[in-house]
Amino acid sequence: MAEWLQMAASLVSVLMLCGVIFNFSVIKPLNESVRSLRDCIAELRRQLSDTEAKRQKMAERLSRVEALAEHAHRRLDAMEQRQPEQGGTDVSFSVVQNRIRLMRGDSAEIRLVIRDKVTGEPFTLGERDELTFTLKQNLSDEKPVLTKTLGQGIRREGTECFLVFWPDDTRRLSCGRYVYDVELVRENGYTDTLIPPRPFFLERGLTDDGT
Repeated sequence: MAEWLQMAASLVSVLMLCGVIFNFSVIKPLNESVRSLRDCIAELRRQLSDTEAKRQKMAERLSRVEALAEHAHRRLDAMEQRQPEQGGTDVSFSVVQNRIRLMRGDSAEIRLVIRDKVTGEPFTLGERDELTFTLKQNLSDEKPVLTKTLGQGIRREGTECFLVFWPDDTRRLSCGRYVYDVELVRENGYTDTLIPPRPFFLERGLTDDGT
């Protein structure tokens, strides 16, 4: 009986020793590997999160840059005088390199040509875009002598716009040299001076009895 007890005790000791060895040689390294793997996964998730945040910021910046570039390509290339209908009389105004000459008190229609500088395609104004023609006697003047906007002196016809002058627009103005510009304000607030300040000459006709 004593021999069996001694053998059992020896077996238990051996099993305990094997357990300790197994714990230090297998279980503990395995736990450390699991913790290390968890740390790696957490770090990868953090890096992925940072990368995604940076990607979103880059996408937003790229979108803004593309939008600005798109707007920057849109310019009012020229103002063209509208030709009279067949059988009509010659127009009493002229537009040369965006320099406007108009007889005081006359009517006139000037086509605004807006094209994309890159593609050359016509640019169509949005429904909420604002287009403004401003006329001043001097560039430094605070108040304009004449202002026209879409629906109020600037007429939209499909994809085209026409700057319309009526006799009363200039009848009471003094003849001489003025300055004008044309500004576009997009729906999102983006502002672009399509035509920088250019000369506008108001001339007196033979039948003009004003001063």
